[in-house]
Amino acid sequence: MRWTNDGYQTVSNISRVAFSYHNVLSISSSLHHMPQRAVPDRNPYIALLKGCKQTKDLVQGRILHDLLIKNASNRSLIVSNFLVDFYNSCGSFEEALHEFAFMPERNVYSWTIIISACIQHEQCLLALQFFRQMQVEGVLADAFTYSSFLGSFVTEEDILQQGKTVHACVLASGFHTGTVVLTSIINMYGKCGKPEIARVAFDAITAKDAICWNSMIAAYAHHEQPKEALKLYHEMQQNKITPSNNTFTSILRACSSPEFILDGKRIHADIVDGKFGSDLVKTSLVSMYSNCGSLEEAKTIFDEIHHHDVVSLNAMLGAFVQHDHGNDAINLYGHMWKMEIEPSPATLVSILSTCSLLGSTTRGKKIHMLVVENRSEADSILATAVVHMYGKCGQLSDAWAVFNRTKVRDPISWNAILNAYAQNGDDEMVLELFKEMLRDGVKPDKVTYISVLYACSHSGSVGNAQEYFDSMQKIYGLEPNTKHYACMIDLFGRAGLIEEAENFLRKMPIEPDTIVLTAYSGACRVHNDSIRGKWAAERLMDLDPHLESPYITLSNIYAAEGRWENVEGIRRKMEENVQNRTGRSWIEVDNFVHEFVSADCSHPQLKDIHGVLHHLGNQLKKAGYAKMEKNVFIDADTLSNNDVFCRHSEMLAIGFGFLKVPSGKSIRIFKNLPICPDCHAASGALSKLFDRNIVVRDTYRFHHFVDGSCSCGDYF
Repeated sequence: MRWTNDGYQTVSNISRVAFSYHNVLSISSSLHHMPQRAVPDRNPYIALLKGCKQTKDLVQGRILHDLLIKNASNRSLIVSNFLVDFYNSCGSFEEALHEFAFMPERNVYSWTIIISACIQHEQCLLALQFFRQMQVEGVLADAFTYSSFLGSFVTEEDILQQGKTVHACVLASGFHTGTVVLTSIINMYGKCGKPEIARVAFDAITAKDAICWNSMIAAYAHHEQPKEALKLYHEMQQNKITPSNNTFTSILRACSSPEFILDGKRIHADIVDGKFGSDLVKTSLVSMYSNCGSLEEAKTIFDEIHHHDVVSLNAMLGAFVQHDHGNDAINLYGHMWKMEIEPSPATLVSILSTCSLLGSTTRGKKIHMLVVENRSEADSILATAVVHMYGKCGQLSDAWAVFNRTKVRDPISWNAILNAYAQNGDDEMVLELFKEMLRDGVKPDKVTYISVLYACSHSGSVGNAQEYFDSMQKIYGLEPNTKHYACMIDLFGRAGLIEEAENFLRKMPIEPDTIVLTAYSGACRVHNDSIRGKWAAERLMDLDPHLESPYITLSNIYAAEGRWENVEGIRRKMEENVQNRTGRSWIEVDNFVHEFVSADCSHPQLKDIHGVLHHLGNQLKKAGYAKMEKNVFIDADTLSNNDVFCRHSEMLAIGFGFLKVPSGKSIRIFKNLPICPDCHAASGALSKLFDRNIVVRDTYRFHHFVDGSCSCGDYF
């Protein structure tokens, strides 16, 4: 290679060379023999490394690194910094750490690079260690160091305290007035669940750019303060700040509940008007519409996405699962493989949830095998999803086997196995596992106590439940929420202690919500306490007029009293306010999941199913089975009309089970809604009359019908 006097031009062109091993050797050798007058004042190896960094060519970069070691005269602090940055940019975090460890000297830029690398690879604690070591070595952080480091903090309380310490350092160093640093402080407090402190930093910024507005909106949106996020979004518009894709992804998250659907649609209009229709924004729209209850609009937006990737597919998968469209989710997952898009851990979690919904053990096992083949069972989130899937499918031995192999058992994995046994009615095992969890030194959380109190409720352990409930706050500092209060009220109701349930409800330090009042209403229904039941139903209607259960409760009470005008009035109110969620049931036969929808006529074997149900109904009638007629929202016709038998999804699935499942094998049904009293009574009667074990998993638990009795003790 010939060198001209124009050494600068020559070196600037080096990064454009298509590298090969021989090219690198040739260039390096030529650089070594360059005449002194042609040597530029910048190290030529940086230009070579830039070329490798741009092309992510880790192999050629390593060759250059070896040459640098041999030619020590070219090794400077600048080159060392660039090597750390190069390895990190090419995805080799370990080599970046190794290079940093053996640097003979370091400046503030060196520390900033390695801290940024730690954050990029989600090594928050390591970033914190480097920041402390930097201070020990007397290197003063600059604005870029602080802005990089503050971005590493997450939600753990101990990390939040460290973040506050770094914030104090920022104040002491005088960097607290810069927009970049203040924006990083907003991000840090936003991630740690302290949007109110983030707002103080936001208000301190005099010249607010789009990035700091986006950060503050995200802080509100990610911590369930949608009204504040929307207010800030409108202020941003009033200040003539042009929103970006990041703005819309955050504000759409804030609109992701039915009460904010109109706000979401207005923002959708802003997106269309501003031509912000990127695939990322459309994916956020898919999630927003799904969370607001509009699956059709979510599907419409999904179909408008030009280039589907794993993120958009995961959003649509989640939407299908959320709306109980399990077969659609399975089909989309299959389409994903045809598109040669590799599923992410989030994909596998969604499809495992789909298998849970459908009760499809066959598909669930296949996904589990995929997880094992990819050595992903070590991922605690995926392992927990597998445990959850087996638990929801009623396969407790498989759930336990996966949990038993889990090396790191955190509260989330413990909660999964506790919930599995709780849903399957093994209350004794739940309480035993809880004791083992405590012996292992794992601190329970609020979710843990829901399973524990649920188990106490179903086993009738009033004394144990009260003791566990009190220990939440006294021992672990956990403030009970409405779900815990609902478990206790359910417990008192099951034990026949309706007055204790009422006293417990009235003494609650927080306002009872729909969860608590629904539990209380259920206790009143079981014990035929119409006075208390009426009060609970009316309170429920005031809190949420869209709930179906209080209308049915009031209607039944009025019907029992012969107040038919009131019954008709309640029916009209229900028709105006309640949009019924479609009942769906699934049964797996010969490795294929059959779906049944309430009042649906689309199943190809529906005629045969109706024939079976007519026969079953007639046999029950002959045996003296009397259909419950208290629920005025179900026709009180005779069994021969097969209203409940031929209309409710679980009965259609049970009829198909009698048609296809061999005698002697259990009929297993999975349902997306609570089982109704009529279907519950009919399932028990069928199990006795035809000597068939029938299992129905509804929203809350498994109902095992054997010889006329249900495992729930007819309390549901």
